[in-house]
Amino acid sequence: MDVLWLRAAVGEMLDLHFFRRRSVRMVRQIELAECGLACLAMVANYHGRGQALQDLRRRFPPSHRGTNIAKLMSIADQIGFLPRALKVPLDELRLLTFPAILHWNLKHFVVAERASSRGVMIHNPDGHSRWYSWNDLSLHFSGIALELRPSSEKQEPLPTANTLRIRELFSGMGGILSVIVQVLTMTLIIQIASIATPYFMQVALDNTISIQSVDFLLALAAGFGIISVVGVAAGWLRSFTILTASSQANLSIASNTVRKLFRLPISWFERRHLGDILSRFSSIQPIQQLILEKGIISIIDGIFSISVMILMFFYNTLMTLIALLAILTYVFTRIIFFRYAREAKQESIVSHGREQSFLIESIRGILSLRLFGAETKRFSAWQAKMVDALNGDIRTARIQNWESSLCSLIMALQDILIIFISVIMISRGDMTIGMTFAFIAYKQMFISRIFLLVDQYISFKMLGLHLDRLSDIVKGEEDWAFNGRSADRELKGGITVDNVSFRYSSGDNLVLRNISMEVFPGDHVALTGASGSGKSTLLKLIGGIEKPTQGSILIDGEPMEEFGIRSFHQQISVISQNDNLFSGTIASNIALFEEIMDIDRVHSVAQDAAIHDDIMAMPMKYDTQVSELGSTLSGGQKQRIILARALYRNPKILLIDEGTAHLDLVREMQVNQAIKRLGITRIIIAHRTETINSADRIYIMEDGSLICDN
Repeated sequence: MDVLWLRAAVGEMLDLHFFRRRSVRMVRQIELAECGLACLAMVANYHGRGQALQDLRRRFPPSHRGTNIAKLMSIADQIGFLPRALKVPLDELRLLTFPAILHWNLKHFVVAERASSRGVMIHNPDGHSRWYSWNDLSLHFSGIALELRPSSEKQEPLPTANTLRIRELFSGMGGILSVIVQVLTMTLIIQIASIATPYFMQVALDNTISIQSVDFLLALAAGFGIISVVGVAAGWLRSFTILTASSQANLSIASNTVRKLFRLPISWFERRHLGDILSRFSSIQPIQQLILEKGIISIIDGIFSISVMILMFFYNTLMTLIALLAILTYVFTRIIFFRYAREAKQESIVSHGREQSFLIESIRGILSLRLFGAETKRFSAWQAKMVDALNGDIRTARIQNWESSLCSLIMALQDILIIFISVIMISRGDMTIGMTFAFIAYKQMFISRIFLLVDQYISFKMLGLHLDRLSDIVKGEEDWAFNGRSADRELKGGITVDNVSFRYSSGDNLVLRNISMEVFPGDHVALTGASGSGKSTLLKLIGGIEKPTQGSILIDGEPMEEFGIRSFHQQISVISQNDNLFSGTIASNIALFEEIMDIDRVHSVAQDAAIHDDIMAMPMKYDTQVSELGSTLSGGQKQRIILARALYRNPKILLIDEGTAHLDLVREMQVNQAIKRLGITRIIIAHRTETINSADRIYIMEDGSLICDN
């Protein structure tokens, strides 16, 4: 760590609210395409117009395709800024009004906080803040900048998102208050026992030696021994209680989080990396540990240490003041390092999430990497991300090393000074040797407990980092399917698409325009058209996966919300282009892991899907194990098993997006004939002529519109 780093640390005082210096605070993007919103949040917070990223995201949903300068200017105007877009030569960049938003690498946005002769301070919403030299900056800056000046007009505040509270994570966990009371009681007993030990040492040294009474020493030892045994027993009971409660807490928090995760919209998952989602669950354990393990104990220790401090003052005022000065110095040191430790920890977590996402994607795409001979290139890219993650860990460890070293130095100097003073006091007869040993023991007890309390306070401040990460899941808006009616309704199979238009976000162009179509129960309808014309999007709307921007979709003559989306989903099956099998047997995959599997129905739908003979030819037949990616099966076999899974639930409507593209014509005809006999409503997306011609009606789509109904 250099002098500039320390000077910056002392100057900023790291967000513990002791000192203030206006600076840009990092706001990391969570979704893949919200770098612009994150930059706006950073600038708004700098100017004291606090905007949480989740609030901006809710009011101005980012497009899947990203955000342009014009859209950022529109949002900035609505949240109280006067935006001005500029084309800026590199040598004039320092003339901008800072902080400003810069266009980066022709595809990204960053915040420039300030400029100097050595370069520009850049905050990248992907999680990095650093100085860029002018030469380095020229490699990334595209020449477009956005200045943002606060307007004088009073703006209506954005509706603030609810902050995730700790008690929300523990909902459903009974007996938490009882656990806290038990831990408090055991901790109190432990504290009383620990305070008695130094006094025993003082009495033994000062009284027993002078009177030379073995009986008195034995009685004294027996009494304090009983106290020690009680303290150890209380410690064991406390550990057992915390262990049990911690297991329950982990289950409660994980269950509440995963339950909410499963209820989030599909678009939520499409905008995030899988590894980043998984890494958020690593925040559960620090929350549980702080609340049930370290938090309660450290608070009791901190409160009880006041009585220890009072005892110390009775022994010697000067040495007690020296110990207090050392503690204040320790607190000051922790304050200095807090912000950098928090940012380093967050960078480490995010970097590991990116590395995990990249590795998962690589494993999923191993076949493509092998066929293209790109393993070495992909490995190098993964290694670079792993290095970034390790660098985050190293930065965190480096900061911790500086903290511990400085604190150790403070404590060493304090110990030397107190020993020096105590020797003088003994030589003058102001203190006995027993009193000195007792004071030093009380001093160590006092300092260790205050240190623990300070550490837990810092951890509590760090808790916001973990709560923010879990908040993206727990406070996310549930899919609209969970907000409507849930009563069971009998589905007949009629669908009406009434003047439906759709866009993925408010800033996007319409993907579908004024679509209207009627599908009667038992109809077989084909959607065809060029790739990108909106067929899959329309199927998502009909399936209730997305909500129309305009217009409505009727199910058996009722609006989908009134019919009940959950009830609708339970009576239809959808085969998408990206359907996957799960790890398990073929039979379990067809029955989607029902607890009580109808094996006869499994065989029946497998025959309808023309996969039964293939399965019976396998050594393990329906007990054949398949991997998550179905790699033991051919593409056609995997597709037919997915089709059998769709038929297993006896749907009234079957939506298929290229669900038979991997089948040969003979097998496709077999499948179509089998499904036709079921008499269910079918809407399929297809490009193959034979598949299209098998339908009763054909809709042709072009640029988001229906141009033909045959």
